[in-house]
Amino acid sequence: GTDLPGVGAALADRLLAAPPLRGVIPMLRQPLNVTIIDDDVGGPYPASPGDWIIRALEDAGVAFGSGGSRIVIAYSEPRAWKGRAGFGADAVARLREFAPSADLIVHFGHPRLAASIPGTAPILVGWHRQRLMQEAVARWFMPRVSR
Repeated sequence: GTDLPGVGAALADRLLAAPPLRGVIPMLRQPLNVTIIDDDVGGPYPASPGDWIIRALEDAGVAFGSGGSRIVIAYSEPRAWKGRAGFGADAVARLREFAPSADLIVHFGHPRLAASIPGTAPILVGWHRQRLMQEAVARWFMPRVSR
C-alpha cells in the first residue's frame, strides 16, 4: 500500500526546499527565542493549534528561552471572517515590533503577504498552519540549529 502520511510529509518537505523569500538563512543558536504572531484568532471558528512546531522541536531536544536566535512565527491564513487579504492591525503592530530584530521569520501563510513584513530578516514560507506543515518546518530547522 501507499504510505499516505509519508507522501504528505515528503511533499511538505519539498515545499520548504525552495529558497527563502528574503535573505539568507543563518545558522540558528539555542536557546531559540520565539515570538508567535497569530493573525488567525478571534473569528467564529477557532484556528487549528499553532504549537505543533514548538512541540516537534522540543521533542527533538531544541531549547527555548532567551539568548539565542530570535525567531518570529507568523500565522496568517486566508479566513473569510477576516474580511481582508493581509495582516490585521494587531499583527501589523507586533510585526513592526519584533520582525526587524529577528534572525528568521517563519510565515505560515501565502508568500504575497511577505512583502508586508518589515525589516530584512530572512523569511521561510510555511504556507499553512496545519500540523503537517508545522512539523515539516520543525524538520527543516533541525540541521540549521546549533547543538
